[in-house]
Amino acid sequence: MMQAIRDRASGFIAWTIIGLICVVLVATGGFEYFNTTPQDAVAAVNGEEIPLSEFNKSFSRYRARLQSQFGGSLGTDYFDQPLIRREHLELLIDREVRVQAARDAGLTITPRRLQDSIQSVDAFNVGNVFSQDQYVALLAQQGETPRSFEAGLTDELLYNEIPAALSASAFALPSEISRAQRLQAQQRSFRHVAFSSDEFRDQVVVSDDDIQAYYDENPAEFTNPETVVIEYVLLSSDNLTMDLEISESSLKARYETQKGRFVIPERRRTSHILIEVGENAPAEELQAAEARAAEAAARARAGEDFAELARELSDDIGSAQAGGDLGWVERDVMVEAFEQALFDMEAGQISDPVNTAFGFHVINLLEIEESRGKTFEEARDELAAEYRETELERLYLEQQDRLYDLSYEDSGSLQTAADSLGLEVQTSEPFARTGGEGVTANQQVVQAAFSDQVLLEGSNSDPINLSETETIVLRVNQRIDESLSPLEAVRDDVRERVLSRDARELAREAAQSLADSAVEAGTLALALAALPAPEAPAEASADNAEEGETADETTEGTTEEAAEAASEDEAKTVVESLDVPRFGRPGEVDGQLAQGVFRLTRPADGKPTYAMVAGGPDTFYAVSLFAVTEGQEDDNAVERVSAQIERKLSSEEVAGADAQLRAAAEIDVIEERLTPVGATF
Repeated sequence: MMQAIRDRASGFIAWTIIGLICVVLVATGGFEYFNTTPQDAVAAVNGEEIPLSEFNKSFSRYRARLQSQFGGSLGTDYFDQPLIRREHLELLIDREVRVQAARDAGLTITPRRLQDSIQSVDAFNVGNVFSQDQYVALLAQQGETPRSFEAGLTDELLYNEIPAALSASAFALPSEISRAQRLQAQQRSFRHVAFSSDEFRDQVVVSDDDIQAYYDENPAEFTNPETVVIEYVLLSSDNLTMDLEISESSLKARYETQKGRFVIPERRRTSHILIEVGENAPAEELQAAEARAAEAAARARAGEDFAELARELSDDIGSAQAGGDLGWVERDVMVEAFEQALFDMEAGQISDPVNTAFGFHVINLLEIEESRGKTFEEARDELAAEYRETELERLYLEQQDRLYDLSYEDSGSLQTAADSLGLEVQTSEPFARTGGEGVTANQQVVQAAFSDQVLLEGSNSDPINLSETETIVLRVNQRIDESLSPLEAVRDDVRERVLSRDARELAREAAQSLADSAVEAGTLALALAALPAPEAPAEASADNAEEGETADETTEGTTEEAAEAASEDEAKTVVESLDVPRFGRPGEVDGQLAQGVFRLTRPADGKPTYAMVAGGPDTFYAVSLFAVTEGQEDDNAVERVSAQIERKLSSEEVAGADAQLRAAAEIDVIEERLTPVGATF
């Protein structure tokens, strides 16, 4: 019933969207197929080519990602396999199909949205502000131009448009939310016996034949990854030197333009009373306002508290309730008449009424803080050092530009650039795709060294900015192919792997055997007690059952006590875990054990469910699941659970939409162009 509702509700909406897209594609010729074979492409989707260069660039990034994930253990031969390359091409084809569908359906990316997406990339920001220069420079390092990057980003945004549209059609039914909540909050009670592979290591005998067989069957585990040795030139501002003659006049000019850094100007703490009157008010109003201000000044001079007078008389809403306090005031802050009067006063003085565009002010000067700071002589060394740093930065940028030019002009050598810039051509130690030490620990350096441009074409890399003060250009000096270590060199390693494998298998078999035996014996405890001699007594009484236990819990609980005497000398014990949540109980119940238990079928007919459950990589459990407690619904979790269900439904609908679009598209793959040059199979 629920699936029928799903089909008529979200499914109907989702597939209506896809149907409309397909109609548009047909009407616009989006599925038109060109029989002509593309001249420089690995595939064509509805006549749109996927160029070989684009495939190679994408595959290089994919390869670098996998190498990073697998620690460089995947060799060149792995990535040269047609199957691996074809799988990656399929991803590009699926992407192109969806982008075309979005574009042909009239979906667009506005220039503003594209701009916002670019400016949201932290790597393009300098000081939290988007930098066009940084943007262009980083793209250049990756062999991209703004135009090519923006075209790719536009496709990326279009690629996500259809999933966004379909996501809006997915919704969770109340019954689904209720069921999901109960399942998520479900608890299970079980007993288990743990078997660790360490217990069985002494039982394993590893022969030479075992070692040889494992070595022959698992060559990838003993293969040294492909490595390279690079040579490089490193331009660093720390190593630049220059003779500078700094004139006193230029330093003094810098001091004057940056004086605010070195000198804190005089400031005065003040309060005031404002008698407000319009600037163009009649003479009578002006005179009356001035008289009120004069009276306020006289009262203040006579000893009345100025702050209380301000609260009583001042028309300045912003300061009246603060006693007229204006805080510290520097020059060029207040209007001219107010400022002139303030800076002509002495501390503790009350001014006569001062007329401004706001009305008449009575000024109370509370405190004077004199100008202070460094003189030119005191700041001279600091200014000279900054001047030198600025000039060195300018020189670094000039040298950096020259390095860019020289490395491109002679792309087959670094010596020309080194000689021209006074740099040393340095050589690294061998390193794999996981990186090495020093500069070869930098991921940008690693990616450049293993890029097609450097590794296959033998060219200099593009200049790489390691930091704001360091730039490197590299080339591959030596390429060392992956190689299989001789057996004698890894014999101890192979033996340990065989030993661990066989010990794990013995632990697994022991757990499985105990679980199987428990089915016949009736409980884990009896099955465990039966392993050694003598056999445990089997007497048990239902009177031992605790009130509220289930039938299966009573059975196992009583027989476990009966078997305890026979197994008390054994290291193995039956551990009981009650009301365990789905993901375990940290410090008490292993998460993998709990998840394995939740995959077991419920107990039936008053009998526990027995099974072997794998815990961590070296631990296995014989398990008796004897009780399942349904979870309670939580009104506070409805939105969270609903969102989880909708994400799952949305994912399923997007997968279905992609399959339908793919089936309707015309796709031509040029298989022979997938094989890299020089690869043989």
